[in-house]
Formats: sequence, structure tokens, C-alpha cells
Amino acid sequence: MTTDPDCAENTMLASRQSIDEIDLELVVLLNRRAEHVRRIGAAKQVLGEPVYQPRREEEIFSRTVTANHGPLEDGAVRRVFDAFSTRRAASRGSSRFEEVRQGCESQFTSHRTLRCRQSRQI
Repeated sequence: MTTDPDCAENTMLASRQSIDEIDLELVVLLNRRAEHVRRIGAAKQVLGEPVYQPRREEEIFSRTVTANHGPLEDGAVRRVFDAFSTRRAASRGSSRFEEVRQGCESQFTSHRTLRCRQSRQI
């Protein structure tokens, strides 16, 4: 770590720019994921399958935590994916669950804050 203020300022500005770019990439990736979730929800409806499938949700948690090599803690990674959880949405009530079944999307409300207006994982 440097003690030079100019160097520290440049490092901070460059890192912030990188974070802003990564945030935008995350939005694109989350929207791609949401589109696949929507397709799965439509297929499940046709097939008469339940929206919430606990085993599938645990597979997602396990796979993403296993892929984590830090610096995020495993619990933080799990919480990110829990934000998309069908179980979580279902626990909020049947009308909320119906929105999930129809493939509602999570949205970024700013570059830095993810507020899941409609959390779901199908």
C-alpha cells in the first residue's frame, strides 16, 4: 500500500471506474439470466411443474459457493443468489408467488445498489 497521496488518489479513481464498468456488465448478465428464468417459468407452466423446486435452488447455491474463491465470503455469495430465490418470493404470499411464476425481473435501481423489486428464481 502506498503512502503517496497522488498515487492513492489515482488508484482510487481507477478502481472506481473499474467498478462502474463491472456494475454495467452485471446489469447485462442479470438481464440475460432473467430472460432464461422467464423461459423456464413459461416451460414449467406448460408442463404443469411447480415453480419452486428446493433441490434446484440448493444446486444453484452449492455451485455458486463452490465457484467462489474470494475475496467475497461464501455467505455473501449465497445471499446474492438468495435474492433471486423462488422460496423467498413464495414466503411473501401467493400473489407474490404468482408474479414469480410469470417470470418477473429483478432490477438495478442504481449502478451500486441492487434492490430486488421482484425476487425470483425459477
